[in-house]
Amino acid sequence: MKAIITDLDGVLWKGILSEDRGRLNLHYGSLLMDLMDRGILVAVASKNNIRDVEAELREATRIFPIEANWGPKSESVKRILQVWNILPEDVLVVDDNPLEIREILNVFPTIKYHIFDSNYEEFETGKIRDMFPEKETIPEDKLRLESIKSNVLFNRELKQMDTEEFYKTLDAKITVRGGFTPRAFELIGKTNQFNINGRKDSEHLRKYYLSQEGISCFTFEYSDRFGDLGIVGVVVVDYCEESSEPAVPHLTIHEFCLSCRAVGRRIEFSMVKYLDHKFPVTHEWEYVPTEKNGMAQKFMKEISETHPYINTYHEVIEA
Repeated sequence: MKAIITDLDGVLWKGILSEDRGRLNLHYGSLLMDLMDRGILVAVASKNNIRDVEAELREATRIFPIEANWGPKSESVKRILQVWNILPEDVLVVDDNPLEIREILNVFPTIKYHIFDSNYEEFETGKIRDMFPEKETIPEDKLRLESIKSNVLFNRELKQMDTEEFYKTLDAKITVRGGFTPRAFELIGKTNQFNINGRKDSEHLRKYYLSQEGISCFTFEYSDRFGDLGIVGVVVVDYCEESSEPAVPHLTIHEFCLSCRAVGRRIEFSMVKYLDHKFPVTHEWEYVPTEKNGMAQKFMKEISETHPYINTYHEVIEA
């Protein structure tokens, strides 16, 4: 699970904001703070007046975005998912109204949900905590929210400028590092939409990759004038000098993943260019279309039709 969309009245606080300003449910509020510290995204979808909500949450700057209106909650959830650029099944919705949950599920049947009863707040909070197992915190956890906020500015400016001129002004840099890291395995395990085969990280997969000679891992760290996204891309490859008679050197690309919050910056094309330059041989992709990897499917079609690749304007360096 990557994120929580929470209601306010009867969930984050007791009572109704418009009537009595509400009293914070301390256990649940503390849980949200803890999850945000761990890089879990938190947003609000509430039937409320937006000015009242923004005033009440003015110091809660890590809750983003905030959707407070009187329309269907499914519409609020839709806008939040678009900003986050993640799949519904990676999100938990917390609400005290079963009818609101049902309306959301009619539109997003794969989204996770929890019906919250503030009369048993400590117990309810414990059940939600169990849905988010503890894990080792990595630097990208701290960058996740700010990078999503920067994406809003990125896309707003992109719409206002000529596309190629905009990319030229990004002052973008990609740093490539070799070697398996916790972040590399996290990207393999969590990336759904831009994952060429949908393969998931597992103890068996880790042991296999780490035990095989010739298998290499490369991570791609990205920054531009909008901010630092951290490590957002990973490839796992196997270079083979002989495949059959006569010997034909080739590169097998086992994994190719890009974080969804980095989509739109043409990073994937620089990743392929890097492999082209480092391994100037035939590339064999372990590509498997899945129900979830539509972004990867589009990319595979693009690189089959647009070689040599589109301009990226990235400075690529090896660390």
